[in-house]
Order: sequence, then structure tokens, then C-alpha cells
Amino acid sequence: MRKNIPHTQLLSDGYRRVSVGGKKIWIKNIEDNTILSLFVNKNVNRNRAISMKKAGKLTRATVQKVYESNIKRYKTLTCYLCLKPIPFGKDHLEHKTPISRGGKNRRNNLAVACSKCNLKKHTRTEKEYRESIRKK
Repeated sequence: MRKNIPHTQLLSDGYRRVSVGGKKIWIKNIEDNTILSLFVNKNVNRNRAISMKKAGKLTRATVQKVYESNIKRYKTLTCYLCLKPIPFGKDHLEHKTPISRGGKNRRNNLAVACSKCNLKKHTRTEKEYRESIRKK
């Protein structure tokens, strides 16, 4: 069982026993259930904050350099994954190795992708994404 994902068990007296990250909580009504979800979300957000801090600071200058290098390379704003021109407002700043997988906010790990490709890629690395496309 993954940490911070609740495991519930309904007991005969109407109470629900919930295990979250090794801690057991007994809840009776919907308000308690809301408190439980807040508890879980707080832990998930804390873990995300820790990984974001490890990734380093993302500065405006870094973002500008990534966009400028994309335009210099392709002569127009182009998706680095599908190599198609990106329409205005459909661009995403993309981590080649996602922060959740240990990627950093460094220029060599950032690229510009169209929203379609970036959302398909999700938390995969660039290499994994390209392999999944080849298989289809």
C-alpha cells in the first residue's frame, strides 16, 4: 500500500476504520470524511512542495532563454516532441525529465511543447514518450 493513500474498512456499528500512512483513524460521518481528505491532501501537497524545492528555482530569464533557443532552432515556436508549429496560446513549458522523477528546473531539462504532446507525455521522460509513440 502506498503511503498517504487511505484504505477504508466499514465496521458493523457504522464507523469506518481508515488507515493513512500507517495511522488508523475512525470516522462516523461525512464531516469526518472531509477532514480525512484534507489530511491526505495536505500530506500529498507537502511531498510535492519538497520535490519542487529540490528542483530549484525557475526564473523568468531561464524561461526566456528556453523560448528564444526554440525559435532560433526552428525559426518559429515549435513543439520539440512532434516538430509541428505551435499556435498562439497552445504552448507549454515542458520538463524533459519530470520534477516528480527527479528532473530539475535547469535550461537543459526544459523545452517548449504543444499542449497536446505535453498532456500525452504526462510524467514520462522524453525517451519513454518517444518509445510509446513508436509502438503505436
